[in-house]
Amino acid sequence: EQDWQEALNHYLAALAIPELPDAFRAEALAHVGTIYADGNRVTPNQEKAVYYYEEALAMRILNDEPRLSVLMKIGTLYFDDSDRTADWQKIFGYYQEALELAHALGHHKAIELLEPMMDKLKIILL
Repeated sequence: EQDWQEALNHYLAALAIPELPDAFRAEALAHVGTIYADGNRVTPNQEKAVYYYEEALAMRILNDEPRLSVLMKIGTLYFDDSDRTADWQKIFGYYQEALELAHALGHHKAIELLEPMMDKLKIILL
């Protein structure tokens, strides 16, 4: 428990450094999002997770694999969050971008996970 809280504290401290190179900033943002999304013995907070993931994506410098992971995680957070009025079109956009990237990378496991989700979303959006 303490290790995850320490990791979160270190990432947040790093993000407070104005001179932090953009590549490290984007990675740190994604890691903070993951800590908040998964809980990892830190109190889960989906809103904070989505915020940090979207900040990482907005930098547009994540490599393909981390970008794919972040897109899938954001889509899943929105899809699984029953407390929120779902913006199905937004979820579809995240998964669509992730699926296109998964095909470009030949990432078969991601494709297998994403295609059924996309099928469900297409039904919802009809």
